[in-house]
Amino acid sequence: MLLNKTFLLTSGRPHHWSSRPQLVYACYQEKRLRSYWKRCFSLDYHQLPDSYLGLGLMSARLAILGGVEGTPAADGKELVSPCLSPSFKGEWEHAEITYRISGQKAAVNLHELCASRVSEILRNQVHRVAEVKDVDFYAFSYYYDLAANVGLIDAEKGGSLTVGDFEIAAKYVCRTVETQPQSSPFLCMDLTYVSLLLREFGFPGNKVLKLTRKIDNVETSWALGAAFHYIDSLNSRKSRAS
Repeated sequence: MLLNKTFLLTSGRPHHWSSRPQLVYACYQEKRLRSYWKRCFSLDYHQLPDSYLGLGLMSARLAILGGVEGTPAADGKELVSPCLSPSFKGEWEHAEITYRISGQKAAVNLHELCASRVSEILRNQVHRVAEVKDVDFYAFSYYYDLAANVGLIDAEKGGSLTVGDFEIAAKYVCRTVETQPQSSPFLCMDLTYVSLLLREFGFPGNKVLKLTRKIDNVETSWALGAAFHYIDSLNSRKSRAS
């Protein structure tokens, strides 16, 4: 969504890491734009959200682990992932299903193994958008939380970083996961996933993202969801009236 010539990168619903990631931006390709033309408060604007069901962080974790959405592992089978510490064993609950999970005994670089697995999950799943390199973006939800978790931004104030900073953090966390245990066993996986997802969107490594919880003192996740809901309701009323 256009906000004073900046754009939003979000996970969909507020504070819900299971929801699908969304890339909301202005599109300059007339063919794609035609169906997204709307009028609100007598102001014309362009809106083009790309939404990726199944690629939210929690669903991505399950896919990376080799699980199937909504389906328990057969016979309680343990899900093994190269994105977890090789010594890790535990349980993880997703969508009211508990999975037994563990790390893969890695013979090579953990980040390389994890990145290879994540790339398999993302292959042919994301529409690459050429316009993203030319405009400013706000990012929030799990982008914000992960960046704050590893000290890339201030947890309260937010901040700016480059897309490449996520990759640098992923490599560091994956490399030190055995010697410096993190608050979450998924941190290597999550950072690797987010860094590759951003690249799949088309963001170059030096692209600066502004990470914040609020824009003009309004919670960004809530505001985005409310705006789409209200615009859609106006559109529905107009359709019924005509």
